Amino acid sequence: MSMEGLNASLVSRADLAERVGGYDRKPRR
Repeated sequence: MSMEGLNASLVSRADLAERVGGYDRKPRR
């Protein structure tokens, strides 16, 4: 996989995790 694909997947996972339950990381807002 290209770096762009990995980066996109990581970003999407982080967004989902924060949206579903942002208990692991602080809210971006």
